[in-house]
Amino acid sequence: MSSMNCARVYNYALAQRHAYISNNRRAFYATLPQAFDEEFSWQFTLRMRDADVLNGFFVYSLLLEKAEHNSCLVLPHDEQQRIRIDVALSERNKEMESIGQEAYPHACDLCFIVIGDDPKLKIQAAVCDGNTIGHPCCAVHDCKVPLMTNRHQFCPDHQDLNQRCAVDGCDEAHASGLRTCGNADHQALEDAYFKPAKALFQLRARLKKAGITLPLDSVPSPSDSGSSNPNSADEDLEVNLDSECDGKPENGNGHLRARPSLPLM
Repeated sequence: MSSMNCARVYNYALAQRHAYISNNRRAFYATLPQAFDEEFSWQFTLRMRDADVLNGFFVYSLLLEKAEHNSCLVLPHDEQQRIRIDVALSERNKEMESIGQEAYPHACDLCFIVIGDDPKLKIQAAVCDGNTIGHPCCAVHDCKVPLMTNRHQFCPDHQDLNQRCAVDGCDEAHASGLRTCGNADHQALEDAYFKPAKALFQLRARLKKAGITLPLDSVPSPSDSGSSNPNSADEDLEVNLDSECDGKPENGNGHLRARPSLPLM
């Protein structure tokens, strides 16, 4: 569900006075001028925000869940709208974990198959969202304290880590305006992170050094058809398999890196 698209459709179609008239001008042609000549003033806007759509969706879902369990939804009245339903949503999510889902014990001949005799093996279908990239959480491993907002990196209990150097293994405070400490090597790591070293021409230079040629354009031009242009999209990649590796240094390939809990931002 896209709350922004829902709000955009509503604002386009209904977020105006006498929307039922303006959306059907032919039926109200006679009264159309009089309807919009009246002076209109109200302290609230008629437009809807994406946050309003989400609040409505969450509250309605909580009401349905409470109605299924013959209970009432109780929310605090002294909190902001964006956080007053957080506790109820958290309780609902915990109830849905694992066996809380209605179809958890379901097994039929279509989605659950047992094969073999000794030992017996089961094949069961599983459905997941391939677009899931994880939920916003504190950057400290296994921390259960929720973030104040999704834009925060650490929870309220670990806010002091925002002042620490972003290099793994360094506990020094970061310098002013940087994410790393005063160590020159650490600052060089941050400079390399933000340096625009990923331009297309630089990537092509690296591939050329490795003996790989790529087309200049993913869509071949008509003049390229049937030609022996090495940059043609129909040509196979040319890889120089005879090139020798420079070898691995004696001290290994270890280098400075940003710790997982403190990525360079």
